[in-house]
Amino acid sequence: MKDPILRDAGDGDPYACLGVAYMYHYGKGLDQDLDLAIMWYLRAAEAGCTRAEWEIAKMYRDGIIFDQDIYQYLRHLRNASEMGNPEAQYTLAIEYIKGLLVSPDQKEAFKWMSTSARQGVPIAQFYLGYMYGHGIGTERSRTEAEMWYSSTAITGNADMFMEIGLQYEFGINGVVHNEVEAKRWYRYGAEMGHEGCLLCLNLVILSLQGGKKDTFDTRMKHLRGTDAAMERETRDSAYALANRYLDEGDYKNSFIHFEKAAELGSPDAMFFLSLMYREGMYVRRNMQKSLSMLTRAADAGSADAQFMLGRLYDVGGGLAESEVDAIKYYTMAAAGGYLAALYYLGMFMEHPELHVRRSVGKYR
Repeated sequence: MKDPILRDAGDGDPYACLGVAYMYHYGKGLDQDLDLAIMWYLRAAEAGCTRAEWEIAKMYRDGIIFDQDIYQYLRHLRNASEMGNPEAQYTLAIEYIKGLLVSPDQKEAFKWMSTSARQGVPIAQFYLGYMYGHGIGTERSRTEAEMWYSSTAITGNADMFMEIGLQYEFGINGVVHNEVEAKRWYRYGAEMGHEGCLLCLNLVILSLQGGKKDTFDTRMKHLRGTDAAMERETRDSAYALANRYLDEGDYKNSFIHFEKAAELGSPDAMFFLSLMYREGMYVRRNMQKSLSMLTRAADAGSADAQFMLGRLYDVGGGLAESEVDAIKYYTMAAAGGYLAALYYLGMFMEHPELHVRRSVGKYR
């Protein structure tokens, strides 16, 4: 049976157009075709799809699919911001702060940062607090600053806390050097068990007590030497090698290295192991093992696994149909960047993007 996303894209449905663009872009469910991806991304934008405007902006900025074009980047960035995309709004605010591609404008920066923060973007909430705390584009207000810092602490993650701490400690990205504030943000991440934050916390405390201060390059070297960083490198190397063996048709070595990467926590490796069990590649076909690994991959953060589970719960194929679970996994996949999931969410609700922004936190 022909997937309805193709029919609805042909009829001009914005999220169907976006989903088909994504599928052609990454070769997911359709043979990869970048020319067709471009066509469908543009159709989605013309049909009023906010997320398509944001995706196109990033592609023009980075030279992905579209040739790099700063004018088109800014045009689509503004379109996406005005249409309500919070990530685009945050990015536009940063552009006004930096003043490299547009004339610096603190009031415009504050306007867009505020809009993004109020839609729940944690890094925008931090910057909005910073702008209130330093009177950037608005009147200084310590009360407002602390309110937004608290929101960031509640909604953010440890990697972001380390990024904020580094900005304070080394005075980068427009943030004024402040080791006391750096300590505060490192502590948030350290309390979540983040090894990098714990390392940075100890070093900044030592610095505040009169000890030796790291340079930024020295700190990066220290961070690359943590157990977590070295484990990540081993995991990523095993995953890359597994993909190479898979491309070469060496399923035995592919399975061995996917298994190694999965043991080290790679969600994508878990997803590929699920497919190998499903298709009987090197190992005996085992649907129960495949579904178990697929669920493990989805819960670990694989957007591919989340989307596949959403489809299985939606239309069957090894799992009992469940609207609640279909929505759950489509939501997780969409939040992870699997854009076709927005179309399928649209089968259950009127505003899938808004649903994803409001609901994804409860599935983490």
